[in-house]
Amino acid sequence: MRCAFAATLALCTLAAAPGAWSQGQNQPSQLSALPSAGRFDYEVVREGERIGSHSVVFRYEGDRLAIATRTDIAVEVLGITLFRFRYEADEEWVDGQLSRLASLTDNDGERLTVNLARAGGRIRGACNGTVLDLPADLLPISVWHPDFVRQSVIFDQYKCVTRNVRATDHGIESVFAGAQNMAARRYAVTGEIRREIWYGPEGQTVRVLVPAKDGSEIAFVMRTPG
Repeated sequence: MRCAFAATLALCTLAAAPGAWSQGQNQPSQLSALPSAGRFDYEVVREGERIGSHSVVFRYEGDRLAIATRTDIAVEVLGITLFRFRYEADEEWVDGQLSRLASLTDNDGERLTVNLARAGGRIRGACNGTVLDLPADLLPISVWHPDFVRQSVIFDQYKCVTRNVRATDHGIESVFAGAQNMAARRYAVTGEIRREIWYGPEGQTVRVLVPAKDGSEIAFVMRTPG
C-alpha cells in the first residue's frame, strides 16, 4: 500500500487566485502573475475517495512574498492507518526569486528536514545535515511560480535532489474543480517527475494529477476556484 502513495511526496506547492473563465476566453500565452494574498485549500483524492488535504497561505510583506504550505494525507482501511504523509514548509520570495525555504517532510515515519537561504549569489543550506549549494535561479517544486513550466531543471525539496523536467502546453480544456466545471490550461510535466497541471484564468493552480506506482492517479483539487 505504501508504494501506491509514495508518489505524493514530490507533488508541489499549489497556488490560487480568484477568477473564472468561459470556454470562449483565452489565457495569456505565458503564465506571468504571482499569486494574490490569501488562503487556498485543496482536497486530495484517489479513485473517488478523499485521502487528505492541502493548504497554502500567501502573505505579502512589502516586496516579500511569504508562503506557508501544509499537506496531510492518511490512507485508512477499517479504521487502521496504512500510510501517512505530512509536509510543512515556510518560504520567502523576493521579486520572484527564492530567498528562504524551510520544510519538514514526514513520509510514513521517514523524516526529511530542509533549510535553505540565499547567500552570496547562491542558495545554500542543508538537508538532514548534508550541505547544499545550489544556483540562485534554481526553482523548487512550486507549480504556482509563473516560470515553473519553463524550467528544464528543478530542485525536489521532498527528496533533496535536482530533477530534469520538461513541460508541454496542451491548451485550454474543461476541468472539474470546486463542484464546477471551468476552463483551464493544461500542462504536462515529464522527465524525472510527472505531473498534469491545470491553470485557471489568472494563473491559479486548480487541479494537479500525480501518478501513483500502482497505476492509479492522485488528484489535488481546489475547493473553491473562483
